[in-house]
Amino acid sequence: MKRREIKELSLKSEIELKKQLQELKLGMAKLVVERNSGKLKNTSMLGQKKKDFARILTIIQHKEYKTL
Repeated sequence: MKRREIKELSLKSEIELKKQLQELKLGMAKLVVERNSGKLKNTSMLGQKKKDFARILTIIQHKEYKTL
């Protein structure tokens, strides 16, 4: 994820971010299945998805903290 994309994420609403988290969860689950079956060739994709997931969670938590 590039810096520009991270800035764009911070502009999205919490609902949009949570929807994107759900999509990432599904994508990660598919990658895990592919990895376990031996079909995944680019194993670094799973790590990249995990980092994206963590970034989005951090942005959501930051937004929730701001509203307090």
